[in-house]
Amino acid sequence: MANPAGYLYRVGRSKARNRRRTNPGVFVPRAAEREPWCEPGLRAALEGLSERQRVAVMLVHGFGYTTGEVGDLLGVEGGTVHKHATRGLAKVRAALRVDAHD
Repeated sequence: MANPAGYLYRVGRSKARNRRRTNPGVFVPRAAEREPWCEPGLRAALEGLSERQRVAVMLVHGFGYTTGEVGDLLGVEGGTVHKHATRGLAKVRAALRVDAHD
């Protein structure tokens, strides 16, 4: 094989293109064989948040979106998303008794 990096690139691009053709606009990750480990109290801590705070915390801290992207998605300013994410994360940390500096 003369160019292994080029081959890998082409295979990945073809797989992505085929996936978009079969299911355009929707990405559904495959189910894991088992659930990943998660802090046992996290679900209850997230349920204790308001809906806006929960959405902001999950999208910003869980999925890695920027506050601007989440703001565009929800139709609000990025600063509003930042406020909800910051306050929501503080409530989750307090519920789990986690220090922000650990």
